[in-house]
Amino acid sequence: WVVRLGGRDLEFNPWAAAAGGFGISFVGSAMGVGGGFLVTPFMASVLLFPMFLVVGTSLVALMIPLTVSVLTYLALEVRMDWTLIAVEVPGILAGSLLGPLLNRYLNEKALKTFVAAVLLAIGVYYLAF
Repeated sequence: WVVRLGGRDLEFNPWAAAAGGFGISFVGSAMGVGGGFLVTPFMASVLLFPMFLVVGTSLVALMIPLTVSVLTYLALEVRMDWTLIAVEVPGILAGSLLGPLLNRYLNEKALKTFVAAVLLAIGVYYLAF
């Protein structure tokens, strides 16, 4: 398929996108981590989307499995820490507003390198603890 965005034609395989979405949702929900750390590198490395498209698309794509996971945990009567959620929300809002503004000024390679470094740090942390 071809998606036209900002005057650019972006080609991708919808079957690869669907398979990746299934695999990432499965692994993320099984591990209890949401899968967001897998979506960004998948879209940038496998689907070969530019980073400005990857960030927004991955956030929208994650809304569905995250909503299902939250509803599942609520159905299982898992206790929510509403104080922690209230403390996190301002940071989430600030990051969500400032991130796209910063994305405009970073070049593609620098952004991918930064994401790779963050993912490596997360992987090392998971292995260590």
